[in-house]
Amino acid sequence: MIPAKICNFETTDAKAVLKAYVDDYAEVWINGQMPRRSGYPSPATIQGLNMPNRVVLADVVKPGDKFQIAIFGINEPISVAPENFVWFRAAKVEFFR
Repeated sequence: MIPAKICNFETTDAKAVLKAYVDDYAEVWINGQMPRRSGYPSPATIQGLNMPNRVVLADVVKPGDKFQIAIFGINEPISVAPENFVWFRAAKVEFFR
């Protein structure tokens, strides 16, 4: 849930962006949908290899807004199960004006 304030920052009307780091392959789903547009790379997919995966939750938020976030991660190659584990370093929500 979006709080009214984070320290001195008021979140009302800010842009909310989820940033997650997953190695090797990741998909981010927001409210049951994977954000994507035809003809453009999907911002929520195949960002792995420890690169930040950024997904806009909303261009304008207000206190109390809720988002259901699901992050799918898998090691590659997908056709052969690797011997190591999926590495999930961090996930956070950033706010911008």
